[in-house]
Amino acid sequence: MQDRRILHASHLFASLILLAGTSLAATNPYESNVIVWGNQKVLTRPVVAVSAGFMNSTALQDDGTVVQWGNNWNDENITPPDLDSIAMVSSGSYHVLGLKKNGTVVAWGANGNGQCDVPKSGGAAKSIAAGSYTSLALREDGSIVVWGDTAQGQGRIPANMGKIVQVAAGVYHVLALNSDGKVFAWGDNPNGQTSVPAGLGKVKAISAGRLHSMALLENGKVVTWGDDYSRRSDPNPAAKDITDTLSSVQAIAAGYGHCLALRTNGTVVAWGGTPQGQTVIPAGLNHVVGIAGGHDHSIAVKDDGAVVAWGWNAWGQATIPAGVNDAKAVAAGFTHLAVLRIDGSVKAWGYSGATNTPILPPKSLKKATQIVAGENFTAALQEDGDVVVWGDTNQAVLTMPTPRGTVKSIAGSRNSVAAILKDGSIVRWVPDWSGSDGLTTASGASTETWKGLALGFESPFALRANGALVAWPDSLIPPSSSVFASVAGGPAHIVALQANGSVVTWGDTMLLHVPTGLGKCRSVAAGQLHSMALLENGTVAAWGYNRQNQTFVPMGLSKVKSIFAGGWTSAAILEDGIVAGIDRERRNGISSIRSVGGHFVEVRDLSGRMIWSGTATWDGKVWSVPSMPRGTWILRAKTESGVEAQIVSLL
Repeated sequence: MQDRRILHASHLFASLILLAGTSLAATNPYESNVIVWGNQKVLTRPVVAVSAGFMNSTALQDDGTVVQWGNNWNDENITPPDLDSIAMVSSGSYHVLGLKKNGTVVAWGANGNGQCDVPKSGGAAKSIAAGSYTSLALREDGSIVVWGDTAQGQGRIPANMGKIVQVAAGVYHVLALNSDGKVFAWGDNPNGQTSVPAGLGKVKAISAGRLHSMALLENGKVVTWGDDYSRRSDPNPAAKDITDTLSSVQAIAAGYGHCLALRTNGTVVAWGGTPQGQTVIPAGLNHVVGIAGGHDHSIAVKDDGAVVAWGWNAWGQATIPAGVNDAKAVAAGFTHLAVLRIDGSVKAWGYSGATNTPILPPKSLKKATQIVAGENFTAALQEDGDVVVWGDTNQAVLTMPTPRGTVKSIAGSRNSVAAILKDGSIVRWVPDWSGSDGLTTASGASTETWKGLALGFESPFALRANGALVAWPDSLIPPSSSVFASVAGGPAHIVALQANGSVVTWGDTMLLHVPTGLGKCRSVAAGQLHSMALLENGTVAAWGYNRQNQTFVPMGLSKVKSIFAGGWTSAAILEDGIVAGIDRERRNGISSIRSVGGHFVEVRDLSGRMIWSGTATWDGKVWSVPSMPRGTWILRAKTESGVEAQIVSLL
């Protein structure tokens, strides 16, 4: 049997890390020929650690990279650019901590209480814990650092605790375990969650929930205190405490109101909390090596690096974004992602931002040949020529109101779908989820042979066989347009590939900065506010707004066959093989911009080094910085004065 020893860094929403002695199966459960970046991602490597937040989930892959999914209200799923070499992750309500292998702590997500303002001094950390709005680090010297929300006394660290080996954070309370197996607790205590049971000792792991605390003893027993409901498998006050009979436990994890225990036989036991399914263990779940509890969902890691999740799934936090090794195409909305597989099936993750419900393909979907996505819906063209649309309100499934079997190809945008019919006509529909057929006919028809279709500015753009571009209305095409090979569109811009391999764009002025010296390209793609190009050498370039890292192309990405952009997401499918060998080396990119006294602007790189400073002019729409270096970088941020700055810089 494989070694399943686990080290737990418990906190409000539990995380885990496998010890060096833990072995994983040699196979990779997430072999993938598609890599995705931006606000949507997929797993491509075996997982060694997981962490669960309020409505999101985080996985640490065996190469030190992080993949996140679920709710993203506060950018808690937007990892810092080129985040790598991570050894541990820990989730609060809306923020995430990462511990790098060199002891550096990084944080991202909500920062209303300063929970992401990691102290710059104090030495390397060996463990981390995230509370609801609080962050903790256990340093190598055994000292504890607390930052963020400390209004409930979380920062009042007791003296004389001895050598601390583990910390855990609840919503408003903190636990610490010393090398002698003794537990200390402080912070908010309305339900007795910091009232450590008298005589408690020989503890080897701790975990903290909202109003309860857990301790794992050296003999494999579990002790809990605090909120009574979190201690029982039955809400009846007369019910027996489940921990009375629980034994042979090797790891524990406290969710918001529920408890998880991993037994030495690789099975999981769960109890407590409100009934959202977080304690209903999936049938046949075994070979588990790690567990984590979120607000109302639970996660487990198996010994082959696969992840299993269950419970509340309103924002897709319990739907694992597993990479696929037979991807044919990718479609991304604002908060969801779909992958078309070679066999015609569709795999999907994420949720509708309008209804907070997962956007998953209907079981009735037949073999698909093409997929597109809008803000909160996905559309698939079936092999039989029918188009099916799903998503948004109550997961409605709609069929396009055209004669069945007449659609040849489709294109999607934020709020509409367009199609080339087999007779050469072009139509556009706007999803109407309350109507009888759910769709209303728009405009545009021409009986010709077309070789491309896109939706830009929510209007159809079609490419004739001779490379001429047609749009409805035709005023959307610049007078200087020439012969094109392909075209892609977003709500506010068009990016087109000319027959000579060069790229042109038009529309929103802040999206038109095609990278200098781009070179000859094979294809283009357009997202909500960004563009992509696939170069002849198989590499990828991306530009435009980068608020969610959608233009931070992974370093070393090459041998790309096709590219896709949608919402705030970018994706690439490789020519052959699986995602491997991506160079994670940190590149010199823009990290921050701030306004210092009026319109004097500073731009700094990832290390904090000053890249450029000078006076910027604001005309009410765009920052003008004439003395700044020319080039390809576009940074979108807010200055301290609250004005949104958009600056181009070449590093």
